[in-house]
Amino acid sequence: MKRALTILLALVLMMAMAVPAMAAGQGSITIDNAVVGKTYTIYRIFDLNSHNSNYSAINYTVNAKWADFFKTGAKGLDYVNIDEMGYVTWKGSESDAPAFAEAAIAFAKANSIVNDGSTTATSSKVEFTGLELGYYLVQSDLGALCSLDTTMPNVTIKEKNAQ
Repeated sequence: MKRALTILLALVLMMAMAVPAMAAGQGSITIDNAVVGKTYTIYRIFDLNSHNSNYSAINYTVNAKWADFFKTGAKGLDYVNIDEMGYVTWKGSESDAPAFAEAAIAFAKANSIVNDGSTTATSSKVEFTGLELGYYLVQSDLGALCSLDTTMPNVTIKEKNAQ
């Protein structure tokens, strides 16, 4: 009886420690307050590897197109750590996001990184749908960062730039 109870407790503990993880899927990015006639471009910098049901635990890995931005000595490693399993974590604070975005935009241009979507606004709302889940850089041709965010699975961001 004592042995059966010990085995049962061990099983219960193992089940309690397991956090269900879901594989990545598809999502969307909606830009509100878009400037008509301006182009919005998105780049998926990190792939969402797995997440729990409410997206409070997320594992990102570097998107293959961005591998050189995160190699030893490259600018991307000023902002993130990449562990031995390839998972990405931020080094600094949210205040580092604009500098990270500027460096990423410069890298994308200098290295002809293919974007993951680009469209010219015909109204005050721009939508990118059917996106692989991940961490995206959203840029407008107003010359400024619009957002650096993740699809979880759907996100709406507000354009703050004016023409």
